[in-house]
Amino acid sequence: MDTIQLVLLTVIIILTALLILLGMQVFYILKEIRQTLHRVNRMMNDIESITGKISGGVSSISSLTAGLKAGAIVASLFKKFKHKVDEEEEYGQE
Repeated sequence: MDTIQLVLLTVIIILTALLILLGMQVFYILKEIRQTLHRVNRMMNDIESITGKISGGVSSISSLTAGLKAGAIVASLFKKFKHKVDEEEEYGQE
């Protein structure tokens, strides 16, 4: 064997080994990316459930506020009606 052939064989063996190592590293990187995406997906699902619970609470508070407002309007109307009835009774007694 010539020295050129020996050098070429050595270079080919070294490059093959480097490509195999590089392929393994790419495989590990892709595996890690997959695990990270699974974690992000679980986190997004948790965030979705938390925001759903919060929006339900805000909706309940909004309904309570609307109910209190309606109750205040009814009480105001009742007070005006009672005041009007009282005035009519005063005029009726005179």
